[in-house]
Amino acid sequence: MFSYTIQNFADEKAFKKACSIVEMLLKRFNKKELLVDVDGSKIQFYEDDSGRMVKVYNDYEIDAVFIDSDVEMCL
Repeated sequence: MFSYTIQNFADEKAFKKACSIVEMLLKRFNKKELLVDVDGSKIQFYEDDSGRMVKVYNDYEIDAVFIDSDVEMCL
């Protein structure tokens, strides 16, 4: 598993930008569901045909925007 910190505080603009970057870099990954927590935190899921996942987080509890990925990304 690879982890990438995009920003060290939760931010909707940074979250949307991180999702756009994932969509540009990993074209073979399909956008899946968006989970929204009661505190406003979000997780956007992406998955390829072999089941590998990329998750983009805007997490208010941790207070960060970050990506957890099954594949290495050049950010």
